[in-house]
Amino acid sequence: MAKQTAPAKANTVDSLSRTGFEKFLILGGVGGRFDHTMGNVSLLLFLKEAGKKATLCDDYSDME
Repeated sequence: MAKQTAPAKANTVDSLSRTGFEKFLILGGVGGRFDHTMGNVSLLLFLKEAGKKATLCDDYSDME
């Protein structure tokens, strides 16, 4: 699988889901500030509802 990076202009959740990508890997999005962690978990749910596959990974777990 080739690595692809979302365009810099994809700074909103809605525009991110319309980039044409089908799979998303979010690294380092857990820990630190609780509100940021919850925002990233919400992003997983949004992408799933949009029919995309997303994984949020940290040192200890993977969430899909």
